[in-house]
Amino acid sequence: RGAGVQPDPARAITLLEGACARDYGRACRMLGERFAAGAAGAARVIEARVTFDRACTLGETRACSARDALPAP
Repeated sequence: RGAGVQPDPARAITLLEGACARDYGRACRMLGERFAAGAAGAARVIEARVTFDRACTLGETRACSARDALPAP
């Protein structure tokens, strides 16, 4: 949770991208959540959909629901 350090959304995204690339489904879901929420600026719906889809494929069922709730491209 980063206790004792300042929040760094850009660093969090970098770390989550690395973990997602190594097939860690939870990281993919968390990355999708950040993309959908606009943690790196404006909401990035396409990136959110791709990472939610990857997480869903890796067994993160919450990511499946989150992907399906995104607005249509």
